Amino acid sequence: MRLVEVRNLTDRPFTVEAHMEAGSAFSFEEEDLQIPAGGSRSVRVVFRPSERGRAVGLLYLRPCRKCSMRVVELAGTAVALSGTGGGPLLQASPAALDFGTWFTGRARSARLRLENVGEAGPIWVTSLSVEGDPSFSLGQPALPLDVSEGAEVDVWFLGEVDGAREGTLVVRTTWPAQPELRVPLYGEAYTPAECELVAEPEKVRFGLLGLPVQKRKTVRLRNVGSTCCRFVQALQFSGEHASHFSLADPPPEAGRWNRAANSPSWWRSTRQARRTASCLRRGSRFSLLDLEGEGTAPCNGCDWPEPYCGEEFE
Repeated sequence: MRLVEVRNLTDRPFTVEAHMEAGSAFSFEEEDLQIPAGGSRSVRVVFRPSERGRAVGLLYLRPCRKCSMRVVELAGTAVALSGTGGGPLLQASPAALDFGTWFTGRARSARLRLENVGEAGPIWVTSLSVEGDPSFSLGQPALPLDVSEGAEVDVWFLGEVDGAREGTLVVRTTWPAQPELRVPLYGEAYTPAECELVAEPEKVRFGLLGLPVQKRKTVRLRNVGSTCCRFVQALQFSGEHASHFSLADPPPEAGRWNRAANSPSWWRSTRQARRTASCLRRGSRFSLLDLEGEGTAPCNGCDWPEPYCGEEFE
């Protein structure tokens, strides 16, 4: 079981509708999530796999009827456990080793811990090997390896070409009741462009603002490519309501982008409607950065501003 925290950043309470895609190996216990203004609530997600291997799923959250859907990506790996009572039991931590996405041609290491979680007793590892993709390799631990009190093994990932890779670490022991332990290995190799900017965060939400209001947010742009980035054109905004967004501190019109830089943005709340826009980063290779804001004004006959009194824009 894992907890997913859902936060309400507005000044009014929400009842969040949550559901899982059909046939998923994941489930949750909460049906109605009452979240007070400015508060948070945890969703307990349970992983119940029906077969071995990696499984993925999606958790959908909608804070209100007219709000856009929020999606939480879920992933888990199921492995077989074996052993007998009354003796040692070898276990790997973590049960599966995922190197994530890493640069092609560069090595990345991770440490796996082997330990006896059963009854005290002698248990030795006689051999370690990797099956499957050759992108995975091992360090050189001294064998046989005494794991009665726990031991650590270094595993390396080096993808020579782009793409996802899978392998298995095979651990053979002297314990007759558990002669072998298999640990799934995952990794993906990725070649960055010579000049590639990423935005942190990828989406900027200005929240619910009264009229008239200006609010400042900071976006961190980082060059993850192999060479510096040259400015091609000024930062621009696009979208139906792009005119409501502007840069607080405009960058220079030309130059080189060697290190991370901050690019603050303003959003002006001039109408009682929801607005979204996309910021085109310099050059044609860069992906879109989503900006979103929402303005409010009192409705006729209402004592409190309501966010959807007027027309809604997506």
